[in-house]
Amino acid sequence: MLRAGDAEPETVVALRLRLALAQEHRKARREEREMQERQWQIEKEKLTMQNDGQLTTQNAMNVELKDVNPCFQSWTMRMCCLFHEF
Repeated sequence: MLRAGDAEPETVVALRLRLALAQEHRKARREEREMQERQWQIEKEKLTMQNDGQLTTQNAMNVELKDVNPCFQSWTMRMCCLFHEF
């Protein structure tokens, strides 16, 4: 146990310094991550603003998707039709 006026051992001082350094690194990484998240949020907002009032490709073409698999009896028939179309 240390008494008043006694100096801390060098190992304790070194550990305290390493702890302080690790805390600063963690703080810097957290701030960098928060900045990257904010930049990502800004980019998302920009894209949203650019797309407001514009039709998406799917809406513009009014695409309706249907499952055609029940129309074909077998997998082979589906593949033949697929290759025939392309």
